[in-house]
This record gives sequence, C-alpha cells and structure tokens, in this order.
Amino acid sequence: RRKEGREVPGGGSTLLAYMQAGMVAPAPAAGQENVEPSAAKTNAAVAIAAPMPLATEKKKRDRPKEVKCPRIVTETLGEEAGDPRVRTYVRGRPMGKGGFAVVYSMHDPSTGESFAAKVVAKSTLEKERARAKILTEIRIHRSVTNRHVVRFVRCFEDAANVYIIMELCSNKTLADVVKQRGCLTEPEAACYLREIVTAVSHLHAMRVIHRDLKLGNLFLTPAGLDEAGEGPGTDPALEMITAGGRLKIGDFGLACRLESEDERKTTICGTPNYIAPEVLAGSKGSGHSYEVDVWSIGVIMYTLLVGTPPFQTSDVHATYKRIRANAYEFPDKPSVSLGARDLI
Repeated sequence: RRKEGREVPGGGSTLLAYMQAGMVAPAPAAGQENVEPSAAKTNAAVAIAAPMPLATEKKKRDRPKEVKCPRIVTETLGEEAGDPRVRTYVRGRPMGKGGFAVVYSMHDPSTGESFAAKVVAKSTLEKERARAKILTEIRIHRSVTNRHVVRFVRCFEDAANVYIIMELCSNKTLADVVKQRGCLTEPEAACYLREIVTAVSHLHAMRVIHRDLKLGNLFLTPAGLDEAGEGPGTDPALEMITAGGRLKIGDFGLACRLESEDERKTTICGTPNYIAPEVLAGSKGSGHSYEVDVWSIGVIMYTLLVGTPPFQTSDVHATYKRIRANAYEFPDKPSVSLGARDLI
C-alpha cells in the first residue's frame, strides 16, 4: 500500500477493505486467473484448492509458508478505531490442508454455533495475483445461495491471516463414502447426481463456473441440519436413500464468473482426474466455459458407480492423454446399466 500510494477505505491496512468498500482489486492478467491443476487432499467442510504444477515436484522456493492460527481468534466488528465490539472464536481441530490454507473447525461460544474456517496466511498473499485470487473466491462464494452449496457466512482478517467462515458440514464427502464402500448403487448415484445438477445449474445461471468439481468437494450434511427441509426430489425411494444427509458443493478457489455468455476462459486449472479436455488445451484451444463442469459431473457419476475415476493412471501425463482422447471403458464388475452408461 505504501509502495503504490493507495489508501484503503476506513484507514486500516486491510486486504478485505477494498471488497467491503465495493472497490475491485486489480484482476490477474488474461489467461492467468488461476493456477495449474490441483491435487488437494482434504476432509474439510470447504475443500481447499492446492495448485500444483504439471511437474511432479515443486521447487523448495515455491512451497507455501506455514499457516499459524491462534487458539482464540478475534473478529473486530466495529469500523472505527477503539470500537470495543468483537466476536470471538475458539479454534478446533484441523479438518483439511491445502497448498495455501488450512481449514479448522471454529466455535462461537457466544451463540453456541460451530463453523468451518478457511485460514489463509497473509504471508502467502504478497503478490497482487494471489490477493486478487482470494478476493475473487470470496466474492463468488458469498454471492451464491443454494441449499446444495456450502453456505458462506462471513470473512475477516487479523494481522497474520485472512479467515473465511463457512457452514460446517459435519458429515463426510462423497470421496469418503466411495473409499469406504467401493462404489454406490445406481439409485444412490442418481439421487446425488440430481443434487449436483441442481447446484451446478444454479451456479451456471449466475455465470459462475466451478472448475473443480470432484468427490472431495461434495460434502454431506445430516438432513436435520438442512434448513431447506426438503429432499432432492419427489421420488420416495430416492428420498429414503438420502434421509441421512444432503449434498453440498464446496471450494470456490478455482471458480470464475463470466462477463458474458460468449466469454471463454483459457486458464489451465482443476484436478487431474476430473479436468476437461477444453481446459487442457489452454490458450492453444478455443477456451472453455460451462461445459467443463458438465464433463466433471460425468467423471463423478462414473466414479460413484465404478469406484475409480475413468481416466486414472499412475502418471498424470498419461491421464491427460486419455482425457484428450476420451479413452475410457466400463468394467464387467460392477455392472453399469446401459442407461447410466449413456448418461455418462
């Protein structure tokens, strides 16, 4: 701020002040909105985008700095200096970790509510591109309200970190379910697919592309915690299957919003097993739009029914080659119906 001679509204040296005042942080250069394919591993209520280069190992200088979150986290509510109003959270267990953040459970003792908090160290936000990226994630996530999307609650910062407070999904992800059970039945997969399509349809109506749909970003919340109080549809059989939980999409770290329906993005981003061929083409292709989420939904459906992603190999470059050729097949067991195969 000193170097660029810019004043932050409210007199504070805060990253989020730009957003809170309606100011737009400088956007990344064209084609550089995000980063290369991620392979984040998390059990958090909101998964974290952990960008990884195409090379198998990152150089030491590229490794992210450690996130240090205090046991007691204080959010300042007053806008003026000296205002004593604060909200206090008690940090709980870590729920997931990615390249640039850690997700913790957070408890508000004043209300008894528990949340998930994505904690991003400010030391990782030194570059303008990184700051623009997290502000984009916050803007998009807070604008989306749907019963099948992890609820954005609030965001704030202190001297060391930026905190994104979200709904705590206290159940598993679909990745946990597949790991435990191997695969799902077609009625179960159909039910979850209906919820995924409902959420993604809502995102696309808002010109938002998620770009990182995968089992690990699909969170299950017990039905009793779902404020909507409704099932995914009118089929009683499907309603019974999901009586124990609802599906919610999380992690908007790679999401983008289109300026127009004709706009095409060229950023190479996503998770290797789920990434679409249009994304892999990057700037050499015609760009990508909503269809990349539809591709990922097909990969998700295959994985739910078979137990492994359709293009998975031991080498990421071989995986990309199979994706570009759309080279996959169905095993004899478990059996997948012709209708499900056609839909995939």
